[in-house]
Amino acid sequence: MYENFDWLAFLLGLPLALLIVAIVLPLQRRALKKQRALDERYVTIHTQGRSFAWMVTSIALAIVWLVVLFIEPIGTAFFVLTFLWIVHFSSWLIGAVIASKRN
Repeated sequence: MYENFDWLAFLLGLPLALLIVAIVLPLQRRALKKQRALDERYVTIHTQGRSFAWMVTSIALAIVWLVVLFIEPIGTAFFVLTFLWIVHFSSWLIGAVIASKRN
């Protein structure tokens, strides 16, 4: 980090961004429902898009994990990537359990 880093702006920026997203997303969803844009086709397209993105993220995490493992000694980067890998697949497991209960 550089010496003029403003921690206050950094710590206030994230909650402010989350607040803006929390306000804008419901308004956008309501407008899309009025336009009947959230139909089965929309859901199918976005489900397939998320599935593809999930596979790309899995492959990218595995490649980066191997690069970090071979280039650097085992340290912080290795453990951060391992943690991300665990979170990634744990969330997949939770999502699969929820989806199987719904269907």
